[in-house]
Amino acid sequence: MKDYLWIFILGAIVLLSAGLFLGTISKSSILINRLKLPKGHLILNFTLLAVSLVDIGLIVYVFLLVRDQITALT
Repeated sequence: MKDYLWIFILGAIVLLSAGLFLGTISKSSILINRLKLPKGHLILNFTLLAVSLVDIGLIVYVFLLVRDQITALT
């Protein structure tokens, strides 16, 4: 279980950033349209989405590395 600690940490980061993205995108879009602001103000929301996607990729990569190390040791 100790070998998979990084996967749990990255999973928590993914859940947090994806939750923040989904929780703020609709309200931000409504406010930007209502206040007639440029779409560039949504950059923080899409940064959260990018963090989520990168962390999902890292979870898969770390899982594969740990699995290969475990099979190499057995």
